[in-house]
Amino acid sequence: MRYLQLLAILVLLSSCSTNQTLPAWIDGFEHDPKYFSALSVVNAKQPDYKELARDYAAREIAMQISTSIESQVNINDSERYGISHTEYLSSIRSSTSARLKNLSPVYSYEDAQKYYVLYRLSKAEYYAQRALERDRALVKAADLLQKYDLNPSSPASGILLLISALDSVAEFLDLPLIYKGQDLGTEIFARMYDLPLKLQYTWDSPELEVTAKDAKPYIISGKTFLSDEEAPAPRIPLCFSSETIKIPATAVSDLRGYFSITINRIDSFAATQYIDLSFDQHYYDAHFQHPTALGIWQSLHFVPQRLKLKVLRPRVYLDYAYISGYQSGLSESISGSLANLNLAQSSKAEDSQYIIQVRIFPKDGDYLPRLNYYTTFADIHLTLLDPQTGATVNYLESLNLKSGGNSRENGQRNAERDAVKEICDTLLYQLVYTYLIQ
Repeated sequence: MRYLQLLAILVLLSSCSTNQTLPAWIDGFEHDPKYFSALSVVNAKQPDYKELARDYAAREIAMQISTSIESQVNINDSERYGISHTEYLSSIRSSTSARLKNLSPVYSYEDAQKYYVLYRLSKAEYYAQRALERDRALVKAADLLQKYDLNPSSPASGILLLISALDSVAEFLDLPLIYKGQDLGTEIFARMYDLPLKLQYTWDSPELEVTAKDAKPYIISGKTFLSDEEAPAPRIPLCFSSETIKIPATAVSDLRGYFSITINRIDSFAATQYIDLSFDQHYYDAHFQHPTALGIWQSLHFVPQRLKLKVLRPRVYLDYAYISGYQSGLSESISGSLANLNLAQSSKAEDSQYIIQVRIFPKDGDYLPRLNYYTTFADIHLTLLDPQTGATVNYLESLNLKSGGNSRENGQRNAERDAVKEICDTLLYQLVYTYLIQ
């Protein structure tokens, strides 16, 4: 009987503990329309549970704020600024969440298992504070915009002023941006969208003739200028792209608005190739603090300028010599092999991109009387030269290539024939592959 009494007491105590009444602010929680509020409930046994509860509340209140802002924002206005409605609200939500990190709890309660905390933010205080921040941003933006307008001949520094002005007001696009009777938001955006028309850049010539595989570098130039004043635009960041040519990715125009890039080598044999020139928008990405402003900036479209390159096959000059008193005129066979390799030939060394020097030296061997046969050997030396500098680009040799004939003369003639065949079959391709074909 005593055991049953103890068991009943334990059950009663357990029942009382289970049905323990929570504070009224938890049991009867409902949103007060005068506040943004969030009730966080977390496991009290996990590490840093109070900080975690505060973070949950901050994100929840930020979501409520952005939802409230969403009811005030006209979707078309957001799209007119160059960003989607969703992107803008996401940006507002993240920035609001960051500002609410220092929220203070109104009530908190903790039992053995859970931690409850209620956070509130007065809507009147929030909107008053946001309006105050907006007004400060407008003062700063107006000053930056005035400096931009006073210095139209320096677009590089002016763009930084315009970016800072846009950055200042980007968080307040859902609010009126009126400053001294002027819609400052409209003024900033008008200047921003005018940049692709105002800032111009061009190649010195729209079309150039170049040669593939040429060791001599090509310097290609152009200029940047302001379309309304036709004045030079110094210090403008530019970017370049090509599907077939390795080129510098970026450059900056000098104080006179001129720029140039150097092409060390054109590897592709495509008859027509292109290089696109454009304003380097990404050059300024690091200057943005607010993602909404960056999104607006990246929505601007600066039209690229295309340079057309007419690409010629590399021209080579064949310098052929067989060092013997017996000449057979077999250089034409090597000329034919050059044509098969899609290499054009020049009649003058100074008009070529490369010189192919061929030297064949015959050496008499033994006479075999039983066969009435004279053995002959040939040494082959192939050199690829740069005619501009005389420097050796590549060198190959093949020594002691065996040949012969029924007379010393025929032996030497056959030595040239066999050497030329070896050149045409393998050596010539090996000599020029890396530099003129690959």
